[in-house]
Amino acid sequence: MDIGSILLLLALVIIVGAFIASPLRGWRKQHRAVEVDLELSQLLAERERVLEALAELDFDNDMGKVPDDLYPPQREALLKRGAAVLRLLDEREFVGGQAESGNPEHAERLERAAKIRSAAKDPLEELIASRRAEKQPTRDGSAVKFCPECGSGIQAGDRFCPSCGKKLS
Repeated sequence: MDIGSILLLLALVIIVGAFIASPLRGWRKQHRAVEVDLELSQLLAERERVLEALAELDFDNDMGKVPDDLYPPQREALLKRGAAVLRLLDEREFVGGQAESGNPEHAERLERAAKIRSAAKDPLEELIASRRAEKQPTRDGSAVKFCPECGSGIQAGDRFCPSCGKKLS
């Protein structure tokens, strides 16, 4: 074998090796995305568990199953755990929304939701804040409207719902 054949063979081996190794380089990014999704899923599941436990504790207290001296400390512990989970969720969603999607509209929605969450102290304020958010004008200045049948968004000039076909008044 002469030197030209050896160099050609070496170049071919390098090209094939790079081609075979290319999926392995992207695997780290995919693996990190899976880890982030898994962590977010675990936090959401923990939030649901805490909310269910809190609702069950309140119900048991209303029914008289939980002694009055045990109810406040248990409720306080659940509220602290729920607040910690919500804090972690807020951190993960905001950082993940900015870093991964890069979508400014998504980041804007997250910020608006955070403002509503921080302003809402009781269920009545949450209801008022959600109603105000629904009636916020869109970018073209018109208020967002929804179909009474299916709840999907409709334009100001629509006569029929684009999703279900119900005639709008």
